[in-house]
Amino acid sequence: MRYAEPLSNQLQVFITSIGFGVLSGLLYEVFSVLRRLAGNKKKASVICDFSFCVIVTVLSFFYMVIYNNGIVRLNLIMAQLAGGIAFHLSMGRYIRKPLYFLMDILRKVTGFIFYPIKILLNKLQNTISTFLTKHQKAQNEEQNKKKTDKKIKNIAKILLKK
Repeated sequence: MRYAEPLSNQLQVFITSIGFGVLSGLLYEVFSVLRRLAGNKKKASVICDFSFCVIVTVLSFFYMVIYNNGIVRLNLIMAQLAGGIAFHLSMGRYIRKPLYFLMDILRKVTGFIFYPIKILLNKLQNTISTFLTKHQKAQNEEQNKKKTDKKIKNIAKILLKK
């Protein structure tokens, strides 16, 4: 039974942990672009951050199972964290700018493609709104007429009693 791994294996797993951290940093940049796409709303930020944490945690777990026989070590977690932070601080801004640019292009293209649908939905909404307003007015007029008729009947009853 072996209790300790050779140093070469530990070093290899440590270096791949740094690589995993770099990939996590890249994933973080993708989520930052998604957060910007959502308009920096509080709910979107929470959802994006939570999703990122869950995805990275699950991937990190599988990484530990595959590369380190399921042994979780603090130095490997710190290596992943260091790789992610190093990527974010060094290459993150160079990756983020093209992703923002692609996001803006994608937003414009989808806006152009869905513009006719947007117009159609607006017209449909206006038509439905107009119909409902007219229907509601008719109901209100009918209710008012019933109330007026009831008042007239009550007045007639009072006058006939005298």
